[in-house]
Amino acid sequence: MTNEFCFSRLAFALFLMQIITGILLAFYYVPHVERANESVRDITYVVRFGWLVRSLHYWAAQLMVISAALHLVRMAIIGRFKLSCNYSWELGVLILIAAMAVNFTGYLLRWDESTYWALSVGVNLIKHLPLIGGKLYRVAVGGEDIGQPALTRFFVWHCFGIPLLIFALLNSKCWPCTRRRLRIYLRWISGEENGEEIYGMIGQEMIYMMLALVILLSLSLFLVPTIGVKHEYGMPTEEANAPWMFLWIQEMLFHTSALLGGVILPAITFVLLLLAPRLYRFSRLLPPAVTVLIGISAILLSVVRLLR
Repeated sequence: MTNEFCFSRLAFALFLMQIITGILLAFYYVPHVERANESVRDITYVVRFGWLVRSLHYWAAQLMVISAALHLVRMAIIGRFKLSCNYSWELGVLILIAAMAVNFTGYLLRWDESTYWALSVGVNLIKHLPLIGGKLYRVAVGGEDIGQPALTRFFVWHCFGIPLLIFALLNSKCWPCTRRRLRIYLRWISGEENGEEIYGMIGQEMIYMMLALVILLSLSLFLVPTIGVKHEYGMPTEEANAPWMFLWIQEMLFHTSALLGGVILPAITFVLLLLAPRLYRFSRLLPPAVTVLIGISAILLSVVRLLR
């Protein structure tokens, strides 16, 4: 039995926080191009404690991405993927991708100048996919131009499609560990397990979770997410920085073509992450080296983008 902190359970707790706050936000958010930005402003400045609910929702999403990434890094460094098999590693990578996707779709729902620019760049990357790019683009935005159908689609994906996927992935990821702990608790109840060790495990877990809650509340109280000016059709949009978790892709786009920097290189990055445990057969240092190298490269590219 181990007392080490489980980042996947933290990700699940943060996901539940997003579900609760998301339901509250849905009572006031209007998924219409003429009212979306204004409704977010109403939530932030008019609805009582709306700013706090929105801030909790926002920071829980950011911290879920960080916890998913840290979970992969720790698995790679300590060799946990050898014990919990590649299936668990692949689930972790898919959770990271899904967490980034739900962040991106939620970011777009503000429907301001910066989010419209990010949406335009993001969906236009789809066009560069060979053979199917044009069709996928029309499916994504609901037509030839970005408008109400696009906002409706991303709202549905953000509220239903991606959360269902995340729940399934997190449930598959966390259930084996939860099942083992339940067995330990049952043995403790029946007198087969040392009670002091159980108390220590529960106490340490509670301390970690309380620390995470303090961090979440502190960020939510003192760093309330901003909202830009409503996007007006026909008005030119200036280039803006993407959300922090996509800055590395934006920097690659600056130096390369849309197909290479926006599609091929990110795809290769996540494929390498998925295949990292299989590199163990060549060298035990390759899985952690590849994982850490990808993380450091993404951080450096993001910093360069912010300094540009």
